[in-house]
Amino acid sequence: MAIEERSRVARAAAEASGLDEARVGEMLPKKRIAVALEDESENGIATFLASVRMSLLMVDTVLIEATEECWRGCLAVADALSVTSSLQRVTGFQDVPFDAAIHVSLHTSSDPRVVVVNSNGWLSQIAAEATQERSPAAPLEIERETDHPNPIGAAAAAALGTGEAFMRLWGPRPRLSLGWNLFDYTQHELNGGSVGPNLAPDIPIDACLIGAGAVGAGFTYVLASLPIHGALVIVDSQQTGAENFGPHLFVPNGRYGLPKADLAADYLRRVRGGDVKVSHFGEPFSLFRRRIDHEVRRPSVVVSGLDKKLPRHQVQRLWAPTHIDMATGGLQCQVMVRTNPGIGRCMVEEFTIGSERGEEEDWSDRTGLSIESLADPLALITEADVAQAPPSKRERLEAARLQGGRRCNVIVLGEQGIMGSGPTFAASVPFNALLAGTLAAGELVKNANLDRDGVFIRYSFGNHAEFVDKTRSAHDCECQRSHTDDHDVAGLPS
Repeated sequence: MAIEERSRVARAAAEASGLDEARVGEMLPKKRIAVALEDESENGIATFLASVRMSLLMVDTVLIEATEECWRGCLAVADALSVTSSLQRVTGFQDVPFDAAIHVSLHTSSDPRVVVVNSNGWLSQIAAEATQERSPAAPLEIERETDHPNPIGAAAAAALGTGEAFMRLWGPRPRLSLGWNLFDYTQHELNGGSVGPNLAPDIPIDACLIGAGAVGAGFTYVLASLPIHGALVIVDSQQTGAENFGPHLFVPNGRYGLPKADLAADYLRRVRGGDVKVSHFGEPFSLFRRRIDHEVRRPSVVVSGLDKKLPRHQVQRLWAPTHIDMATGGLQCQVMVRTNPGIGRCMVEEFTIGSERGEEEDWSDRTGLSIESLADPLALITEADVAQAPPSKRERLEAARLQGGRRCNVIVLGEQGIMGSGPTFAASVPFNALLAGTLAAGELVKNANLDRDGVFIRYSFGNHAEFVDKTRSAHDCECQRSHTDDHDVAGLPS
């Protein structure tokens, strides 16, 4: 396995354990995670398969205890991720060696290595004994009178359970007995929470996903499991690299250079079929926005999963009726929601630019085009563009010029060549990305009937602490003015 593979997961493990990152990187693939299915409800199976997917992305050995049908589902997931050899089917997972286990069950366990999860409706539940407890509590039966299928609760349970199992690979953990309602974000002890309202049987969407990286994949994974119909546009300019294997739910091992927008679109089409019209664009948002109101309809909901501040500002300045922003950092994630018009805090105010480089500077480095020429990215490449470029860039620019290419064409090619983040890459794990995407999908579902303006949610896997607030924007923020400027952007040439 290449050194970049699972590097972000290893960095998260080092953060969780305090161990040397290189040492953790050697240990991580050798860990053995068991995933067992006892609760064979619709929610249970969804939680189980998501847990299997995330476990396969983190370690080389995943032990499976499940029915024949669910075992075939595991093989399909492993085949899509090119890690079939990592799966081992067992009978009685507690009779074989393992380091941590995710048990989808309605009965708690006295084994501190075993994390029990289940869900019902909007309620996700998780339980595990303290790793250093001498007298563990007697196993508890978890109550369930009626099944309320809901992929949001199931995905959250998978993220919580896999996250806690991951934490237990690296050090002592306290006793955990938690029910979390993803509808109103209340937390309770086991058997103390509400399942929330039933999910609507038919959910219309008219949305645009900006960013198909790890959190964008988490959102797409959950969205595809919902009873949706309508349209989704996906925008991301980058291709996958080895460092994306691990945190990204769709990136297969050893198969890199795949457009991230393609991966998300392909997954949604495969799962939803013709229910959702999916369009995708492998280009920077600042170019894509020129298509809006020309060849792409202005969306009702924009969902963003971006790792830079300037693009967040650009997306916010669409002033979409609803904007849902997802973010992760190490072992915590957050989601912000703002409606327009609205008084909730916006991305322009939340994320100050500081010393972040402008994208024109990055484009200039990659393409050889001058920053001045990039002020008009739709213009044809000129002889002057070629002459002013560094010698190493002139041949490609001249070839593009002779073919009648535009500056935006070489910008897109330059963006697609980005595969890797260098030594400063951030810690990232699939369960954190999935939870961020799950929260965003839940906010999308709730948006139609509830006031979501200013909603802010943050969750930490270190101590399973949540923070929920209603934000308010400053009265002099630009988001409080009326906005018409983005409706007259010149379109891209056909």
